[in-house]
Amino acid sequence: MNQLRDPDAIIAAWLEDGPNDISTETRRAIMTGLRVLPRRRTGPLGGIPMPFFMRVAAAGLAVVALISFAILNLPNAGPGPGGVASPSPSASVTPTPTAASSAAVDPRTPSPLDGVASEFPHPFSYRLMPNENLVVSVSDPTFYQFRVPKPGTDGWGNAIIVRLITGGRSDPCSEASPIVPLTGGPASVVSYLRGSPGLIVGNDVPISVSGMPAARVAIAPKGPTPECSDLWLWAEEGSFTQNASWNSSAELTIVNVAGDHVVIMAIGDTAWQSASRTFVDSIRFE
Repeated sequence: MNQLRDPDAIIAAWLEDGPNDISTETRRAIMTGLRVLPRRRTGPLGGIPMPFFMRVAAAGLAVVALISFAILNLPNAGPGPGGVASPSPSASVTPTPTAASSAAVDPRTPSPLDGVASEFPHPFSYRLMPNENLVVSVSDPTFYQFRVPKPGTDGWGNAIIVRLITGGRSDPCSEASPIVPLTGGPASVVSYLRGSPGLIVGNDVPISVSGMPAARVAIAPKGPTPECSDLWLWAEEGSFTQNASWNSSAELTIVNVAGDHVVIMAIGDTAWQSASRTFVDSIRFE
C-alpha cells in the first residue's frame, strides 16, 4: 500500500472518505479552496524546506478557515436540525391576532367606591357609600348622578345629584319664567328656596364641605296644583319633580366653591338622606 506523504493529498482524502455529515455546499467550498491554495515554491537561492508537521498544521488552519467561511455564507433557508427550516435573521414573526373580549359593560353595574368627578367645572374626589350599589352617570359636565337601580326593573330608586347652579327662576312653577341671579353664599340659595310657593323648606344648618362654607337643608314639594304642575328650582335644565317626584323629599347641601353654588341633593327617604352624608363628607374639591 502506498502511503500519502503530500499534506494536500492527505487532507483531500480525509475530506473524501471521512466526514459524511457536511452539506454539499460546504464540501464544494472546501474542495475549491484546496485547489487554489498556493504550493510551496523554492526561492531563487533554493530556500529551506518546511518540516512536515508544520506543513500539516498550516494546511489544517487553512481548512478550518475555509469551513468557517463556507458555513457563514451558506443560504439560511436550508433545513436546520431535525429537518426544520431555519428562519432568516431578518425575518420577523408576527403573532396571530386574537379576538379581544368585546363584552359590553352593563350600564347598571355598580361603580367603584372611590372616584373622581374630573369633568365637573370644579373637579372633586369622592367615596360612595358601601353596600348601596350606586351607579355613576353624567348627563352633562355640570350634572353628576349617583343612582341606585331598582332590582328587577329598568327604573331607579334613591339618588344623589351633584350639580352647579347659576341662578333660580322668578316663578319656580314656570319653565319659561325669567332667571334670577343668586348672589352671596349658601344662605342666599336657602332664602330663594323659601320663596317658592310649592316647596316646604326646613331649617338650614351651617356646615363645611372640603373646608368650604356650606349649608344643609331638607325640602319637600307640597303637591301638584293646576297652577304648579312642576317645580323648576334652578336656572339649569330639568325640574325637581321630574328628577324625583311630588312624593319624594330631599336633603340639599349647598356649597360655595370659588364663588359658584354647587348643590348636592340626596333624593330618598330619611334613612337614605342620613346615609348620604358620608358621601358629602368624603368630597374633596380641587
